[in-house]
Amino acid sequence: MKVLYAEESDINDIEVLAHKTFYKMGLDELGGTYDKETFLLNTKYQIENDNYIVLKCVEDNKLVGALFAYHTPQLYNQNKTIIQEFGMQSTPELSKTKQSKIIISLIKYLEDLATEIGADSIAFNLMEKYDLSKHLIKKGYKKSDIIYVRSVK
Repeated sequence: MKVLYAEESDINDIEVLAHKTFYKMGLDELGGTYDKETFLLNTKYQIENDNYIVLKCVEDNKLVGALFAYHTPQLYNQNKTIIQEFGMQSTPELSKTKQSKIIISLIKYLEDLATEIGADSIAFNLMEKYDLSKHLIKKGYKKSDIIYVRSVK
């Protein structure tokens, strides 16, 4: 298993994974809708933009996971930066153990990257039903936010 930066040529494979993951995670039940064209445009923009990080996890030349994050100054101190993950995905058809290994590989790569680029902190969003908090706490992360989502239309 290998984690690499995603390239424009990976966008269609990432989109297939994202579409499956959107429904696996129940984002439609939270009021979200999936629009393929939006995803493709956003992913292309994020791959090309230095403030975003788009990673892929590949095994046997096949995409098995992806991670999306952005690198930005912190809200309360522009001299400190944070890498904020906003999307992690693994192939839903794989076993839960394999999916966890993929996600942990993506997290580890992002942590190494954060150190390499001099980020001051890193943050992950987790859905309760796909909770990796035990792994993160063991690595020194602290619980910060609880996110609630509601459709307003």
